[in-house]
Amino acid sequence: MLKLPPSLRVIYWLTMKVKAISARQALGRKQLKQERKRLKKIPLVQHLIKRFDSPVAIYEAQMVEQGLISKEFIENAYDHFQVSYFEIWNNLSFDQKSVFINREMNDLFSRLRYATLDSGTRIYLPFFDERFNRFYRDSIAVMDLPHFRKQFADFFHHCVRPSHYGPVIYTGDFTQARLFTTDNKQNYYLVDTINELIIQIQHQRPTKFFSVSKKDVILYNEEAMNEFMALMNKENI
Repeated sequence: MLKLPPSLRVIYWLTMKVKAISARQALGRKQLKQERKRLKKIPLVQHLIKRFDSPVAIYEAQMVEQGLISKEFIENAYDHFQVSYFEIWNNLSFDQKSVFINREMNDLFSRLRYATLDSGTRIYLPFFDERFNRFYRDSIAVMDLPHFRKQFADFFHHCVRPSHYGPVIYTGDFTQARLFTTDNKQNYYLVDTINELIIQIQHQRPTKFFSVSKKDVILYNEEAMNEFMALMNKENI
């Protein structure tokens, strides 16, 4: 079992009251039902997520929504800097614009949510691939170039489902679900403390749902996690 990153060491410890439930039962929980209705109205969610057949689809939709908020922040900040420095902007080369705007926007990016891939790339916009995330983080000045301006305007064609990134995307605080533990990139567990659910993911698909009850917030420790995982994997659960 891989250890959780430091940012996830504080988790909800769970009592031993674990109950296997169906996807329908999980989706029937009031908060998830309300979220599904609200999120399905977002055009990019409609484009990327065709079926809301498990809570995981709702978590992905929440990531899309949060990513759209961050995208708007970044683009508005870029437009603001252009207007603020209009007297010199058109006299700068592309490289000069890049250095200038990246320096000015560092503070903004320090306040946005992100997940870090093994490659070191920070994913601020979970519905974009690595290439477009790098554009927004390190090369936002490409928006001044006609070819890229069209790509940014028609961005739906460059979108991916957040699940494309595997379990690491659940370390970015984009959604109410968090990465609970993982054996590898194909087999991991999510915890939704609001709806008291643990969900097993295998090959990017939810395979088991567990209803659990919260007890106390404690520091993560290997012994407690191993005990809980052994309980979940019993044949009668």
